[in-house]
Amino acid sequence: VLVRPRSGRHRRYWCEACGVLLCDFHRQNHEKSKLTAGHCVRKLGEKDSSVARSRARAREKKKDAALKAEAEKKKAAPKKRRASLKKKEDDDPMPNKAYNGDLPYPIPPRMEKYAGVYEGAYDEKVEGLRAGSGKVVFPNGDVYTGKFKEGMRQGFGVYVYKLRPGRAKPRRYEGSWRRSERCGEGKETWPDGSYYEGSYEHDQFHGKGTYYTKSAKYVGYFENGLKHGKGHCDYLKHRDTYDGDWQGNRFHGKGIYVWGKDNRRYEGEWHQGLKSGRGAEFESNGEKWEGEWLKGHRHGHGTYRKRTGKLRDGIWKKGHFILWTGPEYFGAPPSGVVGRRTKGDALKATGEVVRDAKGAAAKRDA
Repeated sequence: VLVRPRSGRHRRYWCEACGVLLCDFHRQNHEKSKLTAGHCVRKLGEKDSSVARSRARAREKKKDAALKAEAEKKKAAPKKRRASLKKKEDDDPMPNKAYNGDLPYPIPPRMEKYAGVYEGAYDEKVEGLRAGSGKVVFPNGDVYTGKFKEGMRQGFGVYVYKLRPGRAKPRRYEGSWRRSERCGEGKETWPDGSYYEGSYEHDQFHGKGTYYTKSAKYVGYFENGLKHGKGHCDYLKHRDTYDGDWQGNRFHGKGIYVWGKDNRRYEGEWHQGLKSGRGAEFESNGEKWEGEWLKGHRHGHGTYRKRTGKLRDGIWKKGHFILWTGPEYFGAPPSGVVGRRTKGDALKATGEVVRDAKGAAAKRDA
């Protein structure tokens, strides 16, 4: 913190760049600061030779500060590895390519360890090309047993991952392969008891399948490894269920969610996992609320139905009740108070009540 000099007689220095008078304490801070390190600060009344020395000293400090800043910038920047101009094929281990079977044939000796130890049939035309049935033990401990084509896993095969410490069972996949990727129908199991059984594409869940974990069981469609499309999910811990549309592992579209604790139910539209749009919520005691939702809350016009069957229209905002727009009624709303409903909807509802009444009267007469 800079301290203001007590009086003018203590201001014995002057900064040529800033044009301000400084005391000895301020001068020291002025010269140490990054912003003013190159400024020429000279003493009032000093000779021309002293002024020249002060200016030369200021230039040196400015140059030193610039060099120091450049050195810090280079130190903070990430180091770039220089690519070798002469890169031999044998020098590149290509673990990913080796894992997927995309290797030059015959396999060079220095790359055999990345391709794994293979036991099985080879192609008759190309020397060293894996084809037919075989078994591979990879360097990381994974084991594949199944079909090969053009050096890659293709057809039916079983892939067992290395058993991790503390696990009773290893991760395992059994099913169809295409170009060393899981593609088609298959089943994958995990050490904790979870499993997926269904369609794959490019090593991801894609299509119809069943995914089970300790907390939930989902039966439906996937896209690029995520729940997408129609699907049914049972949440085992709370006994909740959802049946409807999904997008990106979230409720999206139309769906029905039932709470297992109190048998409460919501039927309507969803957006990114939240109730949004038109929907109805049914309570376990027989009450019902139907109307507009936004981000999981009642928002807009809605109709509340009591256990007695009486209906009443009102307005809600962010889950909070605002006001009633009309009196209670049975069946169709009163003609003068339709709320947000159109006249056509009100007349249609009234017509249904009249038809039901006529039908009941006809049955009694019969």
